[in-house]
Amino acid sequence: MMFLHKSPIGSHGNLTSRSVVIDNKWVCKVTDYGLTKFRSHSNSPVRKSSEEEDAENLLWTAPELLRMSKRPAIGTQKGDIYSFGVITQEIVTMTKPFGMEQQFQSPADILQRLIQKEEPVFRPSVPEDACNTDWMALMRVCWIENPVKRPSFKIIYKFINDCADER
Repeated sequence: MMFLHKSPIGSHGNLTSRSVVIDNKWVCKVTDYGLTKFRSHSNSPVRKSSEEEDAENLLWTAPELLRMSKRPAIGTQKGDIYSFGVITQEIVTMTKPFGMEQQFQSPADILQRLIQKEEPVFRPSVPEDACNTDWMALMRVCWIENPVKRPSFKIIYKFINDCADER
């Protein structure tokens, strides 16, 4: 992600757990970036999806992007950070994004709560004993309402390396 953010592409824009894969050497790789330009020039028909599928596909999207009347197709770097936080929540809880909330609310309802800017802000629930406090803090800082206050992937990379060094 650091490479992608420094490249001319600039941001992933649609970072989800579906776009993060592990290869046969157990190396994590990010896919599906830069496709917005490719798709915009394509003549192939777009698959129609239900509103529920559309809402579910947006659960990784940063709230500030959800609130825009016209979201940028390429997303933002700080939006990618928010998405990373949601992916981390999925890994830690071994559930879908907003997994605890999806037991009681539809994805569309969850998105509506994110768009409305509730106080306190609405974010995925993560049980306190699901991970250590450092990882919990990392997720929460990735979900900060003000995108400017979210960390960069350089800071996240340093955090992950520091955690690995402690082992």
